[in-house]
Amino acid sequence: MLDSILNFLLQLDLLIKLFFSILKFQNLFSKGNNSNGFWSKNFITGEIVQRGDSGVYSNGQIKTITLPIPFTNTNYIVIPINSNTITNNYYSYQPHAKTINNFKIRCQDQAGSSGGKVLWLAIGY
Repeated sequence: MLDSILNFLLQLDLLIKLFFSILKFQNLFSKGNNSNGFWSKNFITGEIVQRGDSGVYSNGQIKTITLPIPFTNTNYIVIPINSNTITNNYYSYQPHAKTINNFKIRCQDQAGSSGGKVLWLAIGY
């Protein structure tokens, strides 16, 4: 009988440890969104991934993109992605002037027209 009780307590202890391990794992990541876009953060590595939509551009226009959450430094990368253009023109987007809270993107197209739309992805810490 004592062996059965000890075995039960050991199994209960393992279940409790497993339960708390699962709770800890759920708190390793955080994610959210606001009017500036979507974000996720890994609390183990500190890596932050953010994404958003900057809207439609005109040729030569520079837009300031406010990040959903600030990075801890300016050593993050920005990947602009051309999306939903209304012309067949080639568009080029150059991210620059990064701060922890925002960055700027300049749009250029070969024909000087408007209608380019850019999605962006930013990865950093």
